[in-house]
Amino acid sequence: MGCDGSFSKVRENLGLGFKGKIYEDRFLLVSSNLNLKPFFPEMGTTAYVFDPEEWVIVMTLPDAVRTVFRLKPGEDAEFAKEEENVRQRLRNFLEADVNYSINTISTYFVHQRVTETFRVGRVLLAGDAAHLNNPTGGMGMNSGIHDARDLSEALIKVLSGESDNLLDEYAENRHKAATEMVQATADKNYSDLSQSEESERIKRNNEMRDAAQNEKKARAFLLKTAMLADRI
Repeated sequence: MGCDGSFSKVRENLGLGFKGKIYEDRFLLVSSNLNLKPFFPEMGTTAYVFDPEEWVIVMTLPDAVRTVFRLKPGEDAEFAKEEENVRQRLRNFLEADVNYSINTISTYFVHQRVTETFRVGRVLLAGDAAHLNNPTGGMGMNSGIHDARDLSEALIKVLSGESDNLLDEYAENRHKAATEMVQATADKNYSDLSQSEESERIKRNNEMRDAAQNEKKARAFLLKTAMLADRI
């Protein structure tokens, strides 16, 4: 099993490609001990702050808070990574000046890719070794967990004497999920987050408010986001 990440040597040694695209945007990731509760008391552990000029992703981990900003077109990455510039960006975000320490600062591009097959003979691929997508919505880790679940179930059955075709079904089903569902959903999440057209932002916000206020729609949204809609 090749579960060795986006730079998978298993995939490379199989001679498989990794076709896809690189998003034009570059991202700035800041890891710190910033306390956001006074500013956003109802914020969950993962939050997407919509803004037409500079949207923000906030992930609260046990030992750090990760804040992701999109760099503006033409913005110099090295300049953006300078600590004072990072602190100014966070001041603008919070509209306040607070004390905190920074752990790490980095910039990166986001890829969206998938290999042509998840199975070659006795070798099977899963997770980032098989597919990548932009991080909005947490679809990458989530889909990797689904890969692991489906592959483990198929392997248990095959090792118990059932048809080897179950491994082909795994490869076909998860490849289809990666291309037709995960990438499409991740693209929509990214579009929703970065939307600059006022009419589209209003439409997006109304749809989300409607879902939040309707238990049935909220459940459907959560099941789709967790990629469980076709399993429950």
